Amino acid sequence: MLHCKLGIFKPRTLLWICLVGVTVSVYIAIQQDQLFSSIRKTHIDFRGDRGNTLKPSLHLHRLNRTRQILIWNMPNNIYAPTTLDEKCGSCTITRNRKLAPESDAIVIHYRKIDSLPDPKTRRMNQLYVWLCRESAWTTKYKYKLDLKKYDGYFNSTMTFKLSSEFSQPYIEVLHRKLPNLDFDFVQLLQNNVAEIISQKRYLVAWVVSNCVDTYGARRRFSLVHDLIQAGLHVQRFGRCFPETNFPSSTDDASFIFLSKYKFYLAFENAFHCKDYITEKFWRSGLYSGVVPIVWGPSKENIGRIAPKHSYIHVEDFPTLKALVTYLNYLNKNDTAYAEYFDWRKDLKNKIQENRYSTSLFARDAV
Repeated sequence: MLHCKLGIFKPRTLLWICLVGVTVSVYIAIQQDQLFSSIRKTHIDFRGDRGNTLKPSLHLHRLNRTRQILIWNMPNNIYAPTTLDEKCGSCTITRNRKLAPESDAIVIHYRKIDSLPDPKTRRMNQLYVWLCRESAWTTKYKYKLDLKKYDGYFNSTMTFKLSSEFSQPYIEVLHRKLPNLDFDFVQLLQNNVAEIISQKRYLVAWVVSNCVDTYGARRRFSLVHDLIQAGLHVQRFGRCFPETNFPSSTDDASFIFLSKYKFYLAFENAFHCKDYITEKFWRSGLYSGVVPIVWGPSKENIGRIAPKHSYIHVEDFPTLKALVTYLNYLNKNDTAYAEYFDWRKDLKNKIQENRYSTSLFARDAV
């Protein structure tokens, strides 16, 4: 497996560029082997599994020139390097649109597609990559994007879905070390369970910024209200509760803040949207040393990706009252609560074996 040196605190920075770099190199290598006779036209479709994900292969050693990736429109708060090392495909990165005809891949962010490259200039081995990490519901209804008119335009997708050509799930790396910065390796997922539990002071936290913008957001708000009515003590933070104070999500202090809680409501703003498992589960939950309470992903979907017995799923309980009763039981029983951290005990060995891997936990996910 190819690994990339990326920073977990900037999850939208180097990872997606590295993925494009690797896959551009692989794609063109396959072209050289004449496995593709013409460019493949695909629909922008978040719903179906195409099952045609391009994967790193042994063709990489046959490449004899540097590949170029054009970032057509940069997402907000993104740092893009000018070059990628050999682990990421040895590509150069540019934002100069005049270089579109000679670029091997053009990455186009979904929020800024009012001006697009002319498809008449596209070479047969050139990728037009649709980049989006939002759910289909949010893309269609909140941002009101009519995707039908782009049928046949993009020939690659880069989304959270595992079936995308460039799969970019929200789980990323377990250490942070950015090039040219004096960061030491930081093991975010510590395996000292006793130390994790000793930090607990409160029961449940929930940080939320999308209050009513999507159907899933409204539904989860109602769900949390019902949980509180059923007797669960929840401390709520974020833009939806402006009277509260919570550290910036880009600040290390957010990890320390959440580590004092036993549970975190990892409630997505989309319901049963396949593979849509975001930082709510990974960053605010597992990385913070908290047991996530999951709603949004189906039980089957998250069960294929997340560490075994690392979370509690709302759908495992017949009623919300039953869930609240179980959480209160765990709050009083440290032994039972500690079992949700058993998966961490051999984590150190897995990290060494999968250094910089983006699929450390995935089990038969692709």
